[in-house]
Parts: sequence; C-alpha cells; structure tokens
Amino acid sequence: MRLPAPVTWYTTSAEKRREEQRHASTFDNALEAQWIKQILDDLQSTTEQNGAQITVAVIAGYSRQVGRLNLMTRKYAGDWPNLSIVCNTVDAFQGKQADICIYSVVRSNLRKQFGFLREKPRLNVALSRAKSALIIVGDHLFCQTAKAPNPFRKVIEWVEAHPGKCHLGPLQ
Repeated sequence: MRLPAPVTWYTTSAEKRREEQRHASTFDNALEAQWIKQILDDLQSTTEQNGAQITVAVIAGYSRQVGRLNLMTRKYAGDWPNLSIVCNTVDAFQGKQADICIYSVVRSNLRKQFGFLREKPRLNVALSRAKSALIIVGDHLFCQTAKAPNPFRKVIEWVEAHPGKCHLGPLQ
C-alpha cells in the first residue's frame, strides 16, 4: 500500500456496518478493526518491497476496541514480520511515538453522540503520535455532524483544505 497522503482518513461513512457496538461503558467497532487488518497487511507488503522495519501504533479511545485490536494483531502477528505493532488506548500511548499511527475512531451512531471523543486533549494526543504518517479509520460524516462540543470538525476541515498533504476517502 502506498498511502495516498501523510495524513489519510479512511472513512467508513458509506458502509452499512459502520456503527459502534456498546459493551457496558465501553465500545468497539468490528468494521474499523477489519479495515485496520487490511491496512497492516498492505503496510507489510510495502515494507517487504523496500526492506524496511517500521513501528506502528494502533490506538483507540475505548478499551474494548483496543482489546479487539490486540486479539487481531496477536492472531496475525506472523503475517507482519516487518511491523513492530503496539495497540493501546490514546491515554496509555500519551508521550510515545511510532513511525505510523493508526487511530480507530470507533464511535458512529444515529444519536450523534460522541462520548469522551469530544475532549480536545485526547484528540490532540491521538493525532500527534506519528513520525511519518497518520491514518485515521472511522466515520467522518458522523465526526462532522456529532453534537457539540466537537473538535473533529476542525480536523476534517483541515484535511479537506490540504489535499496535497491529506486524503479523505474509503479504503480501496
């Protein structure tokens, strides 16, 4: 996979199964985890071609999603020998960096409720951990229209205003 841009938002907005699943006080998103596996497969393919070894942080705001991502990355770890992958919550990854950071938004619902994703410091941590490339996976239309306060609107505006550095579209 050649990333379309250093900041890439793979939006799930057009997908039927894009909504979060609630588990007590936490959430996960199966479609986002599935797309992240595909992204990791593509990153492995690219690193094999150029002989690179890279660090990849896969982060989410919800412990249930991190658990799902950890299970998936352990299951397929042998498929990704060129990737050193760490899955963690946004809070636990604060202060750390990786060559590529994949941020799973998780939330997508008809109620337009964000939960703690509305907290600007958490979003800042999530978006500032990558050395080379930031990949966001999630429903950008939900993030654009979720109830205020909504720090994602400015992020999406910035992505759309910088087509040379950013890409917003579905996973191909």
